[in-house]
Amino acid sequence: MIYLLFLLAIVLITTNALTLKQLQRQRLETSVAQRQLNAANTTIRGFASTRKILVESNEQVRQLQAKINALNNQLDQLHAVNQETAEQLRTRQQEADQRRDQLEQMRETLANRDASVRDLNEQVKNLRSELYQLRLANQNERQSANHLYNEIEKEIENEAKQYKAKIEELENTISLLQESQRKQTEVATENQGNFINLTILERDLYSEEIKSIVVEVLRNSLLNVHSGSRTQHVITDVVNNNSSGSLREEIKAEINSLFKDYTSMNPKMKQALKRLGFELVADNSHYKFVFCQDDRYTVFFSKTPSDRRAGRNIAKDICHVIL
Repeated sequence: MIYLLFLLAIVLITTNALTLKQLQRQRLETSVAQRQLNAANTTIRGFASTRKILVESNEQVRQLQAKINALNNQLDQLHAVNQETAEQLRTRQQEADQRRDQLEQMRETLANRDASVRDLNEQVKNLRSELYQLRLANQNERQSANHLYNEIEKEIENEAKQYKAKIEELENTISLLQESQRKQTEVATENQGNFINLTILERDLYSEEIKSIVVEVLRNSLLNVHSGSRTQHVITDVVNNNSSGSLREEIKAEINSLFKDYTSMNPKMKQALKRLGFELVADNSHYKFVFCQDDRYTVFFSKTPSDRRAGRNIAKDICHVIL
């Protein structure tokens, strides 16, 4: 577009140059006519007597003057056209300058956009790298979560097994208590009108435990009462008429048997202790067992006995605590 404007300007300038040359030629003709007029005036002055020549000369003068006026009008018109053309050229030059400025601005804008595009490409590259890192982190977290889930699932299974074992143990204890209550009810029914009602807060840890302890204590006390006394007679009657069963002695005998030749704890021994009501709560440098889930009856013993009598001593300590 700018080149077209420059070509148009060149054409206009060439036209104006041609017009100026035409005007100069017309001025030359006007000068020639003026000289001719002057010559005619001279001739008229020289031949004043010839009126016809004078009239013709005057007519020529008028014609020449008309031509001069016409030429002057054309010259004025050409000046006006030239000014208008120059104004149009200036306007178009300004438009061309404005468009050139707009093109420069557009170039700068495109350059800025190219820089912005490069920045955006760099940001996209960084975002892709961050996305890749996030995907790796997410994958690692997913693997960690799966590992943790598996561990939690295993722990839940272990706890479920422990709870199941505790439930079985509690059911066994309940069965023992029900059996003890049934036997007490039978004894009470058989001896209606002649029984002792005692209020206690302790509970039986195994069948007829409290009864057997009371009967044994009364049996041992006979050694310290006066022979033939009422106390002896009453205690003897209570001991003879209240069988305490053999479970207490069986527990004692089984504990002595388990630890008779004790050298180390094995699964079979743990299972036997669990069946008797012992629960393993610690397994560090020493074993820690709790009897019937009552922390008051806790026993400790080493994993590695010091000598061959250690097992018997452990059995003795356990019996002292729970029996």
